Amino acid sequence: MTKFVVGFETVSFDVAAGVVGSAYFVTSLCDAKKLSLPILFALGATVLVVYNFDHFLDSFQIAPHSTLRRRGYLEHRAWLLLVLIVAALGGAISLVFLPSKAWIPGMVLAAYQAAYFLGLKLGLRGVAKRLSASLGWAAGVSFPAWIDPSTSRTCVAFAGAIFAALAWINLQSYAVAEDLSENDPSKVPGLFLRGLAIAIALALIGIGFWTRPDHLLQWMALLAVAFVQIGLTRIPLRFVHPVGEWSLALLGWVTRWRG
Repeated sequence: MTKFVVGFETVSFDVAAGVVGSAYFVTSLCDAKKLSLPILFALGATVLVVYNFDHFLDSFQIAPHSTLRRRGYLEHRAWLLLVLIVAALGGAISLVFLPSKAWIPGMVLAAYQAAYFLGLKLGLRGVAKRLSASLGWAAGVSFPAWIDPSTSRTCVAFAGAIFAALAWINLQSYAVAEDLSENDPSKVPGLFLRGLAIAIALALIGIGFWTRPDHLLQWMALLAVAFVQIGLTRIPLRFVHPVGEWSLALLGWVTRWRG
């Protein structure tokens, strides 16, 4: 079971599912009239390309004391390369079907991800890394709704802020969980920033419920996901990442149920 979980998340299917499910959710929350499936496909493919390329390069630098998740990069290197190639081809094909209005914001998003990737290779770490990743996640899940002319840009930006906070909780929780597995709780850094992210996420969800009570199901789903992210430090470390990502992916099913 552990090998399956490590192998599945090594090729980042959980991250891609989380991004696509969350993006689908934002389109519902902001009442998008038309959902572009090629955009969602391209978004998922881009995630798989970026993550698997990063992990493939990391697989050549794994140390004996690395975490189980990182050692999985070396064990599943061939799968990383295969998924990378298939995702790159699929993403390239999906570009043909993208609406013209998606190109400019898409290039901006791609430039941000490229800058983030370069930052990682130049030593971007810690809080700066997690904050940058959270903003990139928020931009990605907001992208399909943002380019839909029927949606309110204010709603999309507000939803993006919520997802940035949720992603921040997720990343801080993983960092804290790693530290808790090795250190005394009183010596674990990052607890304050995790608490700040939790406060921001819960406050934004509360504001959203107050201003748009007609979307009760979505706000309750976001609240449930927020509590899942908060509870990640209470489960075994090897399950923290997939549980956090799949809880975000399931938001898309909430959208489907409502519609």
